[in-house]
Amino acid sequence: AYRIGQHKNVMAVRLICPDTVEEKIMLMQDSKKDLASDLIKTEDSIFKSLTKSDLLALI
Repeated sequence: AYRIGQHKNVMAVRLICPDTVEEKIMLMQDSKKDLASDLIKTEDSIFKSLTKSDLLALI
């Protein structure tokens, strides 16, 4: 992490509480990250398994 004017190392911590909007956002980000990494792979099988709801979830 970076802070303006800070010359020492900075540790960034994510505090995610259960049943919160932040948790839902984090889960959606993880899901999209996994889907994107599967799309980057050279296997064609991922394209066959995508549903309309998967594609709409990316929007």
